[in-house]
Amino acid sequence: TALVCPALPPAAPRTSRTSGGTGVGLVVGVGAGVAVEVAGGTGVAVRVATEVAVAVARAVAKTRELGILICGSGHGMAIAANKIKGVRAVVCTTPASARASRRDDQANVLSLPAWELSWPKARAVVETWLRTLPSSAARHHRRVAKIQRLER
Repeated sequence: TALVCPALPPAAPRTSRTSGGTGVGLVVGVGAGVAVEVAGGTGVAVRVATEVAVAVARAVAKTRELGILICGSGHGMAIAANKIKGVRAVVCTTPASARASRRDDQANVLSLPAWELSWPKARAVVETWLRTLPSSAARHHRRVAKIQRLER
């Protein structure tokens, strides 16, 4: 089954550098299929990107699902999401970095930079990230455990 988020617009979101920092956030359930809940963004009441990031991060921390954020650079949303205990948010621009972030670091929130990714490239990153399972290697578990000990 293709892991495609039906709530995503057909083209990469266009975020304006002067728009007040709006963004889109998704909580993705990857169990039997893909269920998507959208927070902020196109077609929904627009909220500031950091508010969207925190809402998605809290949902991810609570449900242990995965989250996807989309804004201009992706960085501000990732930083905000990482303030929530249990969240490991990353910015990825290639399928290789998406794979490594899930496999090696058990990233549970993906933040996409709309200014840098075309829609086909963003889709490839998202599909790779959603399909990649965390590694069972002891060294990766030790790394994640060290990160978790840093959380307050």
